[in-house]
Amino acid sequence: MIGRRLRHSAVAAILCALFPLLVHVARAEQHEDDVESWLSSAMDLDDEHDAKGTFSAEMSTAGISMDFAAAMANPFYSDSMIALSESSGLGKAPPKPRCNLLSFAEGQTMYCPKADCRLKETKRIGSGCSFQGGQCDMQTGQCRCKEGFGGCDCSVNCRSYSAGCTECMLDVCLKCNTPMYFICPHKENNKCQKFCPDNCNGHTCNTENGECQCDKYIGGSTCKVNCKKFDPNCVFCDEFECKKCDFEGGYNPKPYCKQCKKKICTCNGHGTCDCDGNCKCYNGYSGPSCLGTCNGVCKGCMACSEDTKTRNQFTGKFIWRCSKCGPNSEYKELPRQTTSGSECEQQCPPGETLKDNKCVSCGTVFKFKYLATCSRFASDDICLTREDSNPETLDALIAGAGVKVTAQPCVRKTLDMNANKTRISANQMWLKRTYMHQLPPPAKNTGVEKPVFEKYYTLTIPLEWILKLKMVQPSVNYVPVRGKEYCLTSTFNGQNGKPTDQLTLQVCEYDKKDSPLTDLQLFEMDTVSCPDNSGSSAFRNMEYISLKKNKKMMTANPLDWTASFGGLNKTDGTRWTAFEEQAIPVC
Repeated sequence: MIGRRLRHSAVAAILCALFPLLVHVARAEQHEDDVESWLSSAMDLDDEHDAKGTFSAEMSTAGISMDFAAAMANPFYSDSMIALSESSGLGKAPPKPRCNLLSFAEGQTMYCPKADCRLKETKRIGSGCSFQGGQCDMQTGQCRCKEGFGGCDCSVNCRSYSAGCTECMLDVCLKCNTPMYFICPHKENNKCQKFCPDNCNGHTCNTENGECQCDKYIGGSTCKVNCKKFDPNCVFCDEFECKKCDFEGGYNPKPYCKQCKKKICTCNGHGTCDCDGNCKCYNGYSGPSCLGTCNGVCKGCMACSEDTKTRNQFTGKFIWRCSKCGPNSEYKELPRQTTSGSECEQQCPPGETLKDNKCVSCGTVFKFKYLATCSRFASDDICLTREDSNPETLDALIAGAGVKVTAQPCVRKTLDMNANKTRISANQMWLKRTYMHQLPPPAKNTGVEKPVFEKYYTLTIPLEWILKLKMVQPSVNYVPVRGKEYCLTSTFNGQNGKPTDQLTLQVCEYDKKDSPLTDLQLFEMDTVSCPDNSGSSAFRNMEYISLKKNKKMMTANPLDWTASFGGLNKTDGTRWTAFEEQAIPVC
């Protein structure tokens, strides 16, 4: 019994020793069968190619006589020249990739036997191998293709078939560019595969983009970084920090300040988590999950927070305070703080002032009468008049031919004015406002620190005022644009940029430093009191109006009803009398 057991053990040992060798021999035989089968298929495919053409042309070059394809301009290529990856040699040495069974020169001989580059080469140098694609060997008639080109005549751009391919036949890549790609193309799709650096240290390589796909707790571009060195619960990282935490273990997937924390931060898309796992809400939102809106704290609030030092005297809860107002210039950026909360303060654009929580126009409304005495109103008096006051019409005129500003017969305000006189009267009303123009900063090291201002005036349309009085009536679809004004403006020459003598109306830009209209919408006005001796014991203003840009005085011509800029001196001919004054709150 013991002897039989020993014999069985010996047989088993021998079989165990022979098994790997038997497997290797079987694989080798299978490999040889695969190679023979591939070669047989390649030959059959070449025979099919040969049967497609007839060869009758002859050439005698250097004593060589050969048959050539009748259609040599389109030589036959072999699509049987596929790329393979196989091991060469046996033993312990690592296998060397060999992508094709034949070298390129052997492939030319085997798969392009009737493609001889000398026929074209003798007619035109370089044409035998597609000029820049390769060079013709005049002894063998074979093309020596440059890297990236292939085919019998080097006319195939290998990279157009597969990015990274350096050697190819008609539509088959034979070898890929290393080290960016694996040297052998993929066995199934014959495409070059991106090579991952360090072969991802044993982890998965994405051959589509050449990037490593690391296992859990491992990171870095080559999967060699232990993510646990940043945090024990870090499951994905790069070379510098943790990128993802163990969500299945109860941690927030995104680390806070490079640390994994169990507190789940849910900001509902209205904020981000801080280092402690608390929501830091975006402008306009508040609360632990950013579900509250700061506009509920006070109107116009964009950023708010809970004041844990002040409680509401009625509810006993902590109050909320606003820290920033907005979103535009409608409110001052910093709110006013009170004992019970915050308040966003409204502010108005230039030319308007806040009254009863509304922005209203400010300044003084005048009509300007040319060359008139203080007491006499004659039928031939002419006033500074614009073409229209309806904002919709003005926008169309400004975009087109422009708004005309002329001198027209003055319309005095009466109780029985018809619609036409009311419209003309509105066109003669001008809103006069003060504007302090800041001068350029002085030269350095002068010791002057405070900004220097000069006083000028603007003449605009008192739009809000005449709309309120219904002197002009836009369409029902008209929507006023906040802060938009229309200013009396000197026209300018587009070629030299200098002002002309003509007057027009443009959207106000006097407060914009980089606008070419700034100096054309600011005026100097020397005001002289003019006693009204008509019995009213009142005084009116006599104005000398000149342009800031060139100091020219505004004048008029009663004969042709024009208004323009003329000389530089104040004379009786440049006098305008301001009348029908209507005061509006001063800014």
